[in-house]
Amino acid sequence: MSKVTDVRVVDGEDAADVPELSDELRVALTDIAAVAREGLLAMSVAVGLQVMAELMDDEVTATVGPKHARLADRTAHDRDPADLRQFGANFDIIAPAPFLSMVVPLAIFLSFQRYFVQGMLAGAAR
Repeated sequence: MSKVTDVRVVDGEDAADVPELSDELRVALTDIAAVAREGLLAMSVAVGLQVMAELMDDEVTATVGPKHARLADRTAHDRDPADLRQFGANFDIIAPAPFLSMVVPLAIFLSFQRYFVQGMLAGAAR
């Protein structure tokens, strides 16, 4: 392996005197440039996200005060507990709704299960 002893900056006029790069070296440098570009993009996205987090943290601190501070005039809520629920006070009526909405698709699947399996197996074979 040879060592580089002399490094010089080549401007546009002296570029004709510089020898051409081999194809292997040109491909290697192109790959290195592509990887470096992706790395710089990833770093810039990470820095942008950190800046956004800092800005949001400063805005929240300015709005509600510092984290873990025990402020006498600040309370968690000053509403009626029934108003804190998403659907009001009818939680005992609304709670079974997800289960009841699941009954129809489950009944359809159980009644046509063999057709689902046949369709999936037919689509897998060519």
